[in-house]
Amino acid sequence: MFLVQSIGNIQKPRRVLMIVSTIGVSGGVQNTIMNVYRHIDKERVQFDFFVHAEVEESFEEEITSIGGKVYHPGRVESIGVLHFLRELYKVIKSEDYHAVHAHTGPTSGIFLFVAMLAGVKIRVAHSHGTSTNSRRVNRVLFLLRVLIFMCATERLAASRESGYFLYKNRSFKVVKNALETYRFLNLDQGHNLLWRRKIGISDDVLVLGHVGRFSPEKNHVFLIRLANTLREKAVPFVMVLVGDGELKTEIMDLVRHNKLEEYFRFIGTQREIEKYFAMFDILLLPSTHEGFGNVALEAQVARKRVIASHGVSRDTDLGLGLIKFLSLTNIDDWINAILGPWPGTIPTVDDVLNSLEINGFAIGVAVQEYYEIYAV
Repeated sequence: MFLVQSIGNIQKPRRVLMIVSTIGVSGGVQNTIMNVYRHIDKERVQFDFFVHAEVEESFEEEITSIGGKVYHPGRVESIGVLHFLRELYKVIKSEDYHAVHAHTGPTSGIFLFVAMLAGVKIRVAHSHGTSTNSRRVNRVLFLLRVLIFMCATERLAASRESGYFLYKNRSFKVVKNALETYRFLNLDQGHNLLWRRKIGISDDVLVLGHVGRFSPEKNHVFLIRLANTLREKAVPFVMVLVGDGELKTEIMDLVRHNKLEEYFRFIGTQREIEKYFAMFDILLLPSTHEGFGNVALEAQVARKRVIASHGVSRDTDLGLGLIKFLSLTNIDDWINAILGPWPGTIPTVDDVLNSLEINGFAIGVAVQEYYEIYAV
């Protein structure tokens, strides 16, 4: 029997406040949360979102349509830290939240401290990354970890690597990033050709894909180095880059500088990312670091080959023979992997489903874990 709040004879779901940087459709963390949110029993538990920054393409409409609330206090840089935290405290007190779940990495402890002051009994820190690009955060990382240890009642991580980064030798639980597998299985190859032609790619060209934000850790510069080498070898190819971000203009300029325009397609942020997986021959992930690497998992579910750097968690390997992990120090290894033969055959749909179940990536497994975390 699960617990519910009740008023008279009316039963209300337990509400959980998710603290996130954005609810943008292109974020791996955001998509992981939404995958779970779509499948939880809304009469049992309901998610609300406290969001640091607004983006053009977001999940807000979907969230509100299924009963969630979205709070936009304003950017910390604009309203100040104290104002931001006061707004968080007021939101928590106004809704009497059953749990607060922070997905903000090293700064999670700050928000969980506010939740503790507001009387929230279940306070969850969830690590999704293996480093931080913020010098300010790095300078006080030790203190931020101490705050997490003091204030979090649950310490979660997307992978062993991301857990060790945030919690070091303290105990933590790995909660695997569940997938909505139906989106990526049985992709229509007719759509593959249709989408290729839609963005000007002929049927006989090698399509190399990348899905991710244009930010330093995604290492788009490495893709340009690969493109230069492939052009020198007269390989007919196109690189399809899906996503947006602060470095997109810089990367587009670098493509022009290297006279590689005919080899690149910049697609922008996409809601139906599975359509682009259908057209990829190989997904490339040359990230310098990743907390997990959702897109590597999605590509394998779509039965596409993946070449990833050692910065991508090996937990993403479904054991289907579809992913290779390579060092970023030797570009020739990447070229050989792109052009060379791959051992084995493409797995069947049943192979993929069995692997997801065995490795704990089935959506039902994740939903049950969330119920246990929130004690509902």
